[in-house]
Amino acid sequence: MGRTLCMPFFVYHRYIDEFCGAYTRYAPTRIKIGTIIATHTKKMFKMNANKLPDRKYIRKNGFDYTQAQNYFITIVVQDRQHLLGSVTEGKMTLNAAGEMVADVIKEMPNRFHNSVITCSVIMPNHVHFIINNAGRHYIPEIIRWFKSITTVKYIRGVKDLGWQPFNKHFWQRNYYDHIIRDPKEYDRIVDYIQNNPSKWVDDCFHS
Repeated sequence: MGRTLCMPFFVYHRYIDEFCGAYTRYAPTRIKIGTIIATHTKKMFKMNANKLPDRKYIRKNGFDYTQAQNYFITIVVQDRQHLLGSVTEGKMTLNAAGEMVADVIKEMPNRFHNSVITCSVIMPNHVHFIINNAGRHYIPEIIRWFKSITTVKYIRGVKDLGWQPFNKHFWQRNYYDHIIRDPKEYDRIVDYIQNNPSKWVDDCFHS
């Protein structure tokens, strides 16, 4: 079965207080119901309850990605191949490769101390997770580690276990990120992650 694990806002809020002194509360972003608006290099990308921007997403210009914030991350399989499992009647079932990816996500906090994955889901051709970066690690470094480890393990699976080969790269070169500013936004994104399997047919990554 699929693995969707999510931590409520007050838990990671307390976690940041413990490891970083005090949580800096930003002014709430103006968000319509079901919509996240992220500003990046003076361009606006919108995501409704079932959609993410269908384009490469470059890091936010000038932002310090070691800040103790919560980051919504999406990483997509190259060519959107369904390499991680399948969705049947709104439920995600992981294959062996999907289980491997889930194990690597679980391992992240051990590699990057005090940075916690508070919510995650693995879909047939992409993954979503929220990183609570209380350890103040560099987010792109975490993503590079994740891609590298999972790629090596997947190649081993292709050679030794007959997993489906990928086209040149396991993951797309880039990834999507969104800096979560307040509890309401966090809850909205958690809801999106938890309901991703049930709304798979309407997902922008569905193919």
